Amino acid sequence: MNFFYLNSIPVYTGIQKGIVNLRRKGPKTPPASDLTDYQKEVIFGSMLGDLTAERTHFKGNTRLRFYMSLKNKKLIYHLYSIFKQYVKTEPKIYNRKLNNLTKGLNKDIGFSSLKYTYFNWVNEEFYVKLNNKNIKILPKNSYLRLTPVSLAYLIMDDGSFNKAKGYLVLCTDSVSKVEVLHLISILENKFNLSCALF
Repeated sequence: MNFFYLNSIPVYTGIQKGIVNLRRKGPKTPPASDLTDYQKEVIFGSMLGDLTAERTHFKGNTRLRFYMSLKNKKLIYHLYSIFKQYVKTEPKIYNRKLNNLTKGLNKDIGFSSLKYTYFNWVNEEFYVKLNNKNIKILPKNSYLRLTPVSLAYLIMDDGSFNKAKGYLVLCTDSVSKVEVLHLISILENKFNLSCALF
Protein backbone atom coordinates (compact mmCIF):
# COMPACT_ATOMS: atom_id res chain seq x y z
CA MET A 1 0.00 0.00 0.00
CA ASN A 2 1.22 3.51 -0.84
CA PHE A 3 0.53 6.39 1.55
CA PHE A 4 1.60 10.02 1.56
CA TYR A 5 0.52 13.04 3.59
CA LEU A 6 -1.39 16.13 2.53
CA ASN A 7 -1.94 18.68 5.29
CA SER A 8 -1.19 15.93 7.82
CA ILE A 9 -4.01 13.77 6.45
CA PRO A 10 -3.00 10.28 5.21
CA VAL A 11 -4.20 9.66 1.66
CA TYR A 12 -4.34 6.14 0.19
CA THR A 13 -3.36 6.13 -3.48
CA GLY A 14 -4.13 2.47 -4.14
CA ILE A 15 -1.86 -0.03 -5.80
CA GLN A 16 -2.40 1.07 -9.40
CA LYS A 17 0.10 3.40 -10.98
CA GLY A 18 -1.21 6.58 -12.51
CA ILE A 19 -2.02 10.21 -11.90
CA VAL A 20 -4.02 11.09 -8.82
CA ASN A 21 -5.88 14.42 -8.74
CA LEU A 22 -5.66 15.66 -5.15
CA ARG A 23 -7.26 19.05 -5.65
CA ARG A 24 -10.06 19.42 -3.17
CA LYS A 25 -13.15 20.82 -4.79
CA GLY A 26 -15.95 22.48 -2.89
CA PRO A 27 -19.56 22.45 -3.93
CA LYS A 28 -20.20 23.71 -7.44
CA THR A 29 -21.81 27.09 -7.89
CA PRO A 30 -25.43 26.44 -8.87
CA PRO A 31 -26.41 27.53 -12.38
CA ALA A 32 -28.12 30.89 -12.74
CA SER A 33 -29.46 32.85 -15.68
CA ASP A 34 -27.59 35.76 -17.26
CA LEU A 35 -28.17 39.22 -15.79
CA THR A 36 -31.07 41.27 -17.09
CA ASP A 37 -30.48 44.84 -18.27
CA TYR A 38 -32.30 46.05 -15.16
CA GLN A 39 -29.99 44.06 -12.87
CA LYS A 40 -26.95 45.49 -14.69
CA GLU A 41 -28.28 49.02 -14.18
CA VAL A 42 -28.84 48.32 -10.47
CA ILE A 43 -25.29 46.98 -10.15
CA PHE A 44 -23.80 49.99 -11.94
CA GLY A 45 -25.59 52.49 -9.70
CA SER A 46 -24.80 50.51 -6.55
CA MET A 47 -21.12 50.23 -7.54
CA LEU A 48 -21.01 54.04 -7.73
CA GLY A 49 -22.04 53.76 -4.07
CA ASP A 50 -20.86 51.19 -1.53
CA LEU A 51 -21.25 47.94 -3.44
CA THR A 52 -17.94 46.10 -3.91
CA ALA A 53 -16.86 43.36 -6.30
CA GLU A 54 -14.27 40.73 -5.38
CA ARG A 55 -12.23 38.65 -7.78
CA THR A 56 -9.47 36.71 -6.07
CA HIS A 57 -7.75 35.57 -9.27
CA PHE A 58 -7.59 37.27 -12.66
CA LYS A 59 -8.93 34.11 -14.32
CA GLY A 60 -11.55 33.53 -11.62
CA ASN A 61 -15.12 34.72 -11.31
CA THR A 62 -16.46 37.69 -9.36
CA ARG A 63 -18.63 37.97 -6.26
CA LEU A 64 -20.66 41.06 -5.27
CA ARG A 65 -20.78 42.23 -1.64
CA PHE A 66 -23.76 44.32 -0.54
CA TYR A 67 -23.17 45.81 2.94
CA MET A 68 -24.85 48.81 4.58
CA SER A 69 -25.77 50.24 7.94
CA LEU A 70 -28.64 48.38 9.63
CA LYS A 71 -30.85 51.45 9.12
CA ASN A 72 -30.86 50.47 5.41
CA LYS A 73 -32.34 47.03 6.14
CA LYS A 74 -35.28 47.55 3.74
CA LEU A 75 -32.94 48.50 0.90
CA ILE A 76 -30.72 45.45 1.54
CA TYR A 77 -33.72 43.12 1.41
CA HIS A 78 -34.92 44.87 -1.74
CA LEU A 79 -31.50 44.29 -3.37
CA TYR A 80 -31.52 40.72 -2.12
CA SER A 81 -34.87 40.16 -3.86
CA ILE A 82 -33.33 41.37 -7.15
CA PHE A 83 -30.23 39.14 -6.93
CA LYS A 84 -31.60 36.21 -4.92
CA GLN A 85 -30.82 33.58 -7.58
CA TYR A 86 -27.10 34.45 -7.34
CA VAL A 87 -26.98 34.30 -3.53
CA LYS A 88 -26.72 31.32 -1.17
CA THR A 89 -27.69 32.89 2.17
CA GLU A 90 -30.09 35.64 3.22
CA PRO A 91 -28.80 38.99 4.55
CA LYS A 92 -27.12 38.83 7.95
CA ILE A 93 -26.53 41.43 10.66
CA TYR A 94 -22.91 42.17 11.71
CA ASN A 95 -21.52 44.11 14.67
CA ARG A 96 -19.09 46.57 13.15
CA LYS A 97 -17.41 48.78 15.76
CA LEU A 98 -18.05 50.87 18.85
CA ASN A 99 -19.59 54.26 18.11
CA ASN A 100 -17.67 56.89 20.10
CA LEU A 101 -20.69 59.20 20.34
CA THR A 102 -23.38 56.74 21.40
CA LYS A 103 -21.03 54.20 23.04
CA GLY A 104 -23.04 51.51 21.27
CA LEU A 105 -22.09 49.01 18.58
CA ASN A 106 -22.67 50.07 15.00
CA LYS A 107 -24.45 47.31 13.12
CA ASP A 108 -24.31 46.49 9.43
CA ILE A 109 -26.49 44.24 7.34
CA GLY A 110 -25.45 42.58 4.14
CA PHE A 111 -25.09 39.63 1.85
CA SER A 112 -22.67 38.37 -0.78
CA SER A 113 -23.36 36.73 -4.09
CA LEU A 114 -21.69 33.55 -5.20
CA LYS A 115 -18.94 33.87 -7.82
CA TYR A 116 -20.21 34.06 -11.39
CA THR A 117 -18.79 35.00 -14.77
CA TYR A 118 -21.82 37.29 -15.13
CA PHE A 119 -20.22 39.69 -12.63
CA ASN A 120 -16.71 39.81 -14.16
CA TRP A 121 -17.53 42.99 -16.12
CA VAL A 122 -18.09 44.79 -12.80
CA ASN A 123 -14.57 44.07 -11.62
CA GLU A 124 -13.08 44.90 -15.02
CA GLU A 125 -14.86 48.26 -15.30
CA PHE A 126 -14.69 49.50 -11.70
CA TYR A 127 -11.20 48.53 -10.52
CA VAL A 128 -7.58 49.15 -11.46
CA LYS A 129 -4.58 47.45 -9.90
CA LEU A 130 -2.24 49.85 -8.09
CA ASN A 131 0.61 48.62 -5.87
CA ASN A 132 -1.00 45.17 -5.85
CA LYS A 133 -4.31 46.60 -4.57
CA ASN A 134 -7.65 46.96 -6.33
CA ILE A 135 -8.59 50.65 -6.45
CA LYS A 136 -12.19 51.58 -7.22
CA ILE A 137 -12.61 54.04 -10.08
CA LEU A 138 -15.35 55.77 -12.03
CA PRO A 139 -15.59 53.66 -15.23
CA LYS A 140 -14.66 55.28 -18.53
CA ASN A 141 -18.01 54.30 -20.02
CA SER A 142 -20.03 55.93 -17.22
CA TYR A 143 -21.81 58.36 -19.55
CA LEU A 144 -23.31 55.43 -21.47
CA ARG A 145 -23.84 53.16 -18.46
CA LEU A 146 -25.46 55.64 -16.07
CA THR A 147 -29.23 55.42 -16.53
CA PRO A 148 -32.15 56.78 -14.49
CA VAL A 149 -32.33 53.36 -12.77
CA SER A 150 -28.59 53.44 -11.97
CA LEU A 151 -28.88 56.98 -10.65
CA ALA A 152 -31.82 55.98 -8.43
CA TYR A 153 -29.77 53.17 -6.86
CA LEU A 154 -26.76 55.45 -6.37
CA ILE A 155 -29.03 57.90 -4.55
CA MET A 156 -30.59 55.15 -2.40
CA ASP A 157 -27.12 53.84 -1.56
CA ASP A 158 -25.08 57.00 -0.97
CA GLY A 159 -27.53 59.88 -1.09
CA SER A 160 -29.05 62.04 1.64
CA PHE A 161 -31.48 64.93 1.47
CA ASN A 162 -30.69 68.21 3.20
CA LYS A 163 -34.18 69.31 4.28
CA ALA A 164 -33.05 72.72 5.53
CA LYS A 165 -31.45 73.73 2.22
CA GLY A 166 -33.55 71.57 -0.10
CA TYR A 167 -30.89 69.66 -1.99
CA LEU A 168 -29.60 66.12 -2.42
CA VAL A 169 -26.08 65.17 -1.34
CA LEU A 170 -24.21 62.25 -2.90
CA CYS A 171 -21.28 60.93 -0.84
CA THR A 172 -18.66 59.93 -3.39
CA ASP A 173 -15.76 59.17 -1.05
CA SER A 174 -14.52 56.13 -2.95
CA VAL A 175 -13.33 57.99 -6.06
CA SER A 176 -10.96 60.89 -6.75
CA LYS A 177 -11.88 64.57 -7.10
CA VAL A 178 -11.23 64.42 -10.85
CA GLU A 179 -13.65 61.50 -11.13
CA VAL A 180 -16.27 63.33 -9.05
CA LEU A 181 -16.00 66.30 -11.43
CA HIS A 182 -16.50 63.92 -14.35
CA LEU A 183 -19.56 62.44 -12.63
CA ILE A 184 -20.91 65.98 -12.13
CA SER A 185 -20.52 66.67 -15.84
CA ILE A 186 -22.45 63.48 -16.64
CA LEU A 187 -25.26 64.41 -14.25
CA GLU A 188 -25.45 67.93 -15.70
CA ASN A 189 -25.24 66.98 -19.39
CA LYS A 190 -27.19 63.72 -19.43
CA PHE A 191 -29.81 64.42 -16.76
CA ASN A 192 -29.92 68.25 -16.79
CA LEU A 193 -29.19 68.43 -13.06
CA SER A 194 -27.57 71.36 -11.30
CA CYS A 195 -24.58 70.03 -9.34
CA ALA A 196 -21.75 71.40 -7.20
CA LEU A 197 -18.74 69.95 -5.41
CA PHE A 198 -18.60 70.46 -1.63
